[in-house]
Amino acid sequence: MTIRNMLDMFDQYFPFGAVFLDYLRRSRIDFSSVVRACKPWRSMELECPKLTIEVTNICNSNCRFCAYRYQEKFRKSKGVMSDDVFDKAIDDYKQMGGAFIGFTPFSGEPLVDPNIIKRVNRAKKIGAWSGFFTNGILLNRIDVRELLETGIDALAVSTGPFERNMYELLYQNKCYDEVLHGVSKLLIARNLLRKDLTICITFRSHIPMERVLGLDDFRKFVLPFMRREDLKMVIVNTRGFDTWGGIIKKEDMVGIMRLALPPLIKRRPCAWTFGLYLTWDGQIRACACRFGESLERNGDDGLYLGSIMETSLSDIWNGREIKRLRLRFEEGDLPLVCKNCTMYRPC
Repeated sequence: MTIRNMLDMFDQYFPFGAVFLDYLRRSRIDFSSVVRACKPWRSMELECPKLTIEVTNICNSNCRFCAYRYQEKFRKSKGVMSDDVFDKAIDDYKQMGGAFIGFTPFSGEPLVDPNIIKRVNRAKKIGAWSGFFTNGILLNRIDVRELLETGIDALAVSTGPFERNMYELLYQNKCYDEVLHGVSKLLIARNLLRKDLTICITFRSHIPMERVLGLDDFRKFVLPFMRREDLKMVIVNTRGFDTWGGIIKKEDMVGIMRLALPPLIKRRPCAWTFGLYLTWDGQIRACACRFGESLERNGDDGLYLGSIMETSLSDIWNGREIKRLRLRFEEGDLPLVCKNCTMYRPC
């Protein structure tokens, strides 16, 4: 029995034990913060950051565990990144010697961008590692062969259990068939073209791992095309769902799903502040992880650093504002969005 199976068993049969595990998980992060208290981190500011590019904040799903349906409250609009913004970001990042470009948005779907393949290809041409998560709905409608031929380094599918009613309960859309056959199509194409590429399937689930992997549609349409390396990468996430700063509530969870507990000790700079996030409309953020509803100043949550069309990624990265943000962790003066965040990880 694997560790994941054991944790699922706790969730199913020993609810008090499962609650204990939630607190244990939070304690582990708090303990890590304490242990690293005296570890220098300033040298990390001299390294080139990882860059996440949000090519769109539009999604074609309505997942019950995601804050997408609430983002209108604190994000001005939705759209797809223009070529001008994207090209400026790539040029800036190349000049910095950047080596990592991810395309996983906060709460959008990368394949909604009609230029996503071209953009992955552009990232690869400057020598950057490139990859993203997708919900898989549009895999049937894109040229998967062309995507794989870009040389993409990582591709992960975030989906529900492969059973129609279960999937619709969690993802709250009617695209089950598209996802199921799109994942099959991706795996078949990968087996022909890119045997070096491991496909990660991450299940957001309200049932234990053993049941997820035993479902008929998974065993019939997906498992036959998975390689041993793919199976090692399978994740069944039933616990630790992010609250998005309190936006997602306990009542959004079903079955054995549970929300993460926010860490209590946040006196080290968060690891997420050592990367940069570019929104679809050209705004640069100090965090490539989450947005929040706690507005702090000028109508934003305190993590926006400027527009890429008015400055450069290098100037932002070496600027006073992002460095000041990291110091605020040590001083115990966090932005509200960071205080409520369950995704905090000490650097």
